Amino acid sequence: MGTIVYNYDDFLIKFQYGMYNSEFPNPISKREFVLDYDCYTKEPRDFNETFTLLNNMHNLVKIKFKESIGSKIKEIIEEDSL
Repeated sequence: MGTIVYNYDDFLIKFQYGMYNSEFPNPISKREFVLDYDCYTKEPRDFNETFTLLNNMHNLVKIKFKESIGSKIKEIIEEDSL
């Protein structure tokens, strides 16, 4: 697994990606890959800012997710959205 931390003005995104072998110690036999995005702040926030902050986090995670996936996965997701 790899980890990248994006540091924005209002929050951070911890992005973990990679592959665990769910059948370890056996050789890899499944095509499994993880994309995990966690958003957080380092300091307390005013309650009145919560909704806006969560929206900003959510929108940026959607952008990062779309940047992380290939065209085949995008097609599958679009088909499932119909």
